[in-house]
Amino acid sequence: MINDSCHSNRIINRRVNTDLGFLRLVIVLIAAVIALPGFALKNDQAVAADQPGTYDSAFGYGKQSLGISGGYGLALPVGGTDAPELEDIEFVYVTPRWGVGITDPLGGSSWFRGNFELLLEGTFLYMLEPKRGIAGGLAPGLRYNFLTGTRVIPFLQAGVGFIALDADLTRQSDGLNFILQSGLGLHYFITQRTALTGEWRFHHISNASIHDRNAGINSSLFMLGLTFFLR
Repeated sequence: MINDSCHSNRIINRRVNTDLGFLRLVIVLIAAVIALPGFALKNDQAVAADQPGTYDSAFGYGKQSLGISGGYGLALPVGGTDAPELEDIEFVYVTPRWGVGITDPLGGSSWFRGNFELLLEGTFLYMLEPKRGIAGGLAPGLRYNFLTGTRVIPFLQAGVGFIALDADLTRQSDGLNFILQSGLGLHYFITQRTALTGEWRFHHISNASIHDRNAGINSSLFMLGLTFFLR
């Protein structure tokens, strides 16, 4: 009985420490979001005199961006997720992001004029339901930006990556898992170099059967954040 009690206390303490650590991380990321517009305004003042351009000028070969987004994920009841426990999944998702253009604008003056961008994202997931859990990893991706010449720049994207899962689920093993995701979104420029970024993603986690449990976690993920475009 004493051993069981000690073991339970260790589990509770580990969960509490995990929760506090994640909250500290969220606070730091929120502070970064608040600070980004200030940096963007300084950058705008520096470039306004000699580079008026359009919002499309933020996109092109070698042009970089930094961003951060946060959002909420809900189980999408398809595949293995259409089952008890996994169908109840809800989580908070935070992703810092770096991007670099790998093409200049394509498509001439057509409706699909745009450019391709390579992304590298950090993945931080805090599971709320059906039980507390965490996950973290890296996810490269590819995005196509539709260059409209206005403040609104829609995009499509897809990517893969890896994630370390610690959620103690009965149908999906902890440890190394893989991410598959695709979605759409848009940038809305609030200054010449800073945009609000909203997006929706289909988000999938599974482990390619390298572990014994691999039902797969399919989710619908909604995110909002800021993107800061560098010179």
